[in-house]
Amino acid sequence: MSDYLIFQNNQLIWPVTLIAVLLLAVFIWKEWSSDRKNKIFRSLFAFFAILSLALMALKPVKNISTAAIKAIILTEGYDENHLDSIKNINDAVNIYNYKKGHSIFTKSNKPSSAIILGHGLKSFDFWQLSNIKTEYLGGTEPTGISDLKYEQNSFVDNDILIQGLYYNATEGNKLILEGQGEIAIDSVKLDSGKQSFKLSHRLKTPGKYVLGLLEKDSLDRVISRNPLPINVIATNALNILIVNSFPSFESKYLKNFLISLGHQITVRSQLSKGKYKYEYFNTARRKVPSFNQESLKQYDLLIIDINSFNGLSRNASRSLKSSIQEDGLGLFVQPNDKFYKSFNPMISLKFNSDGRKETELENFSRTFLEKYPYRFSNEFKLEPILASSSGILTAYMRLGNGRIGSTVLQNTYQLILKGNSSIYQHIWANSITSLSKKTVSSTSWDTPG
Repeated sequence: MSDYLIFQNNQLIWPVTLIAVLLLAVFIWKEWSSDRKNKIFRSLFAFFAILSLALMALKPVKNISTAAIKAIILTEGYDENHLDSIKNINDAVNIYNYKKGHSIFTKSNKPSSAIILGHGLKSFDFWQLSNIKTEYLGGTEPTGISDLKYEQNSFVDNDILIQGLYYNATEGNKLILEGQGEIAIDSVKLDSGKQSFKLSHRLKTPGKYVLGLLEKDSLDRVISRNPLPINVIATNALNILIVNSFPSFESKYLKNFLISLGHQITVRSQLSKGKYKYEYFNTARRKVPSFNQESLKQYDLLIIDINSFNGLSRNASRSLKSSIQEDGLGLFVQPNDKFYKSFNPMISLKFNSDGRKETELENFSRTFLEKYPYRFSNEFKLEPILASSSGILTAYMRLGNGRIGSTVLQNTYQLILKGNSSIYQHIWANSITSLSKKTVSSTSWDTPG
């Protein structure tokens, strides 16, 4: 179909034409009845001026016909009705049936554009669509498990959360999570249609496991089985110092979580100017040392809020920096609103405003986390710990032998109050392990049997 000119104000063509002709006739009659010179030039000028005014009133546009669809690629799950609708509009369209791992086109019949119907091509076949303009229209909903997410690496005594979506479930069927010896450890009943599901388990021994995700019908017959490899990492007991300018719920729940993992915890919370509260867990009661390099050697990680960090004396700051650089002490800075707008040469973490106060953690979709309206600047030396689709959430930078990290998340303790303990454990277990100067022990494979 060729391109052509149309007018947006098509209904005004005749009135505008009539007025334009009358104006031109009057102008020409007036010019040629006078004794002025350059009558031809002045008449042409009038013609183009009136024509321009007429076109401004009619608003001409160029109608460009869209190129006809050259091909339709049918993949598993395509809708016949959808295909028929496209064929009715495009008579000369070529249809290709896709089989994974097989060539769709030959060199002589490769189209310039194509529509893809169904569930789509496998990622290893995407190369066949190079230099082809494609439009994906989808198809019928798939049947079975989709969007399966879980963390393959976990820690001893942390909940392993398996979640996903199930499409077109048969009512009465159930999903079962199997552990060692094919023993059912968690299950969920399926309703008809589409539904989300969550399964969880806690492993108390380090090692590499293979759990099983099964679907069974109402007669307990196995319909499908999917292996889920899990690497459970042993956590060494760490000696952690927590310093806060005031008691907070965030530090309280973090302290309880670290205690449950068997870490040695010393907490100093400021009650008022010059007055502090000291707490000791899984360790002997002793005076919290001053910030000098020798006394800090006993600790593997320092968790300190930004107010306490900014309140350190110059000598304490130098000692802390030396402990990080030379002894490998880990430092986690608990932020506040002002933290992201300031710059400290020792911390050297940089942030950009993103205006977002909520986010979703990778592998834990549909659970929103509260955050400050900032994100990490993705610099070369920055090493992420936690991320989401919107950017890095928790990260650190190396300083000599140690690491300095922080986060844009806030009020993570609310995850526990809302029943999302596994996500809370995931956030802090990964953060603590990544920053601490101690390393985890090696593990070996264990399989069900």
